Order: sequence, then C-alpha cells, then structure tokens
Amino acid sequence: MPKAARAFLLHLELREIQPPVWRQIVVPSQTTLAQLHRMIQVLMGWYNYHLYAFRIGGVEYSPPNADDEFYGVKPESVRTRISSHLTRSGSHIDYEYDFGDGWQIRITLKRAFDDLPPGALPMCVGGQRHGPLEDS
Repeated sequence: MPKAARAFLLHLELREIQPPVWRQIVVPSQTTLAQLHRMIQVLMGWYNYHLYAFRIGGVEYSPPNADDEFYGVKPESVRTRISSHLTRSGSHIDYEYDFGDGWQIRITLKRAFDDLPPGALPMCVGGQRHGPLEDS
C-alpha cells in the first residue's frame, strides 16, 4: 500500500474586497507555485490571460521572462514548492494576478495532513462568492 501523501489545507482570500471572496483547498505539500497558480485560475474562474507573481518574504516569484534578472524577479515559480515557504500553521504567501486590475490573494496555511490517500488531491473543500470577472 502506498504511503499517504502529505497535504496542506490552504485558505485563499481575495484582498480588499467586501463581502469576502474566499476558498479553502487541500493540495499536496509538494505543489509548486506554478501549479498553485493554475489552481487559483480555476478556483476564481479566471482564464490565465495575464501575468502573475507570488510575493514571499520580500521576494517576487513569477513565470520565466527575459527581463527577470534586470528587475530582480526570481523566475522559479516552476521549481519552488509551497512547502519551502508554508512551514507552520498561519504562515502565508501573497499572490497577484493581472497587474492592471491588481487582484491580490493572501494564501494561508491552516493545517498539514499526513493521512490523506494519494491521488485525491487537489480538492476544494469550501468557499464563498464568485471570483471577479476576468478584466474587471
């Protein structure tokens, strides 16, 4: 029997919007930032038309771009795993999508699990309200 996958319960909340728009998801702890980006796109009903960035401890992670070194951006979202930064309950990372509209989401680790079967993740386990429309 395969070993149970380590997983995280994450709370995602769209910032600066009332009433709150939020989701709770369970994901493998080895999820990369790029994979988490794709999950957020589905959860919010967006179409991945725009650039995005994760901000963690003053460092920005985004998809690879030719100007990254000049601007001090780390194009490591493909390799960087959330478990490297979400190390205890309450720790968080920030995500921004569509720099023109500036949708910002705070991603907070609520809980880590060791007892979930492999192959069942990711899954959305809660949420409220629709995400804002693309380009709005």
